[in-house]
Amino acid sequence: MKLRDFLQWGEQALALNHTELAEEIARYLLKQSPSNLAARTLLGNVHLRSGQMEEAEEHLLQALDMDPESPDTLTSLAEVLETQGRDEERLAVIRRAFECDPTRTEVKQRLLALRQEVGGAVHENGLLTRVSLARIHLRSGLLEHAIAEFRYVLAESQIHWSARVALMEAHWLNGERQAASGIADEIVREHPNCLKAILLSADVRAHMGLIDQARQLLERARQVDPDFTLARALYPANGPSRLPLPNDDAEIEVPIDFLQRIEATLTAEEE
Repeated sequence: MKLRDFLQWGEQALALNHTELAEEIARYLLKQSPSNLAARTLLGNVHLRSGQMEEAEEHLLQALDMDPESPDTLTSLAEVLETQGRDEERLAVIRRAFECDPTRTEVKQRLLALRQEVGGAVHENGLLTRVSLARIHLRSGLLEHAIAEFRYVLAESQIHWSARVALMEAHWLNGERQAASGIADEIVREHPNCLKAILLSADVRAHMGLIDQARQLLERARQVDPDFTLARALYPANGPSRLPLPNDDAEIEVPIDFLQRIEATLTAEEE
């Protein structure tokens, strides 16, 4: 069956509070591919729903090592930290979620509420940092402004490495493949499963004619994102890639009795 459909069953099971079934699906996926980002995220959220906070934190952090720019995963991690009374860390994580996507209203409201809780009233305009401004420039196509802002904050402060991922993307979108490649290689050395860095490094190598290296990197990306969801979104943004992606959806073999049990459980909820 399509891997995407199997994963959606896991997400549906979690939404219906069938946490044991959702965990079983996530673990089955991870047994096939331990670096599967979506399955790792699902497992983290299963543990969060089940109140197993240490396990939730472990898996969510692994997911963030693959995709440090996910507001949803950061928000889940913040929920873990809240239950443990780690307010300063929670504030930092929610701030990162907002910086990764300043347009997300629910994240902005969470950050406003938390800032008010720990330090008094704050106007929403006061939430903007140079990192969030840089990301707004990046989303708006103001790439030179984005690059300048990211370089400033990375030089002046100890900031989370997700800002380097965004700087890498800004250089790549601006046609500065050599600069993007240098940052991507650094990130991959430190975070071997960082999906965006792997994909941009693969694209740069393909444009350099290093096709074998590019294909090896693309295979690494497949382990993290079997359907190449991020690759399909990224590559058209900077012109045609020299790395054609598979047209077929990723497949997974699942024992028939497991499939029947999943279908029976989820169908019973619909009746």
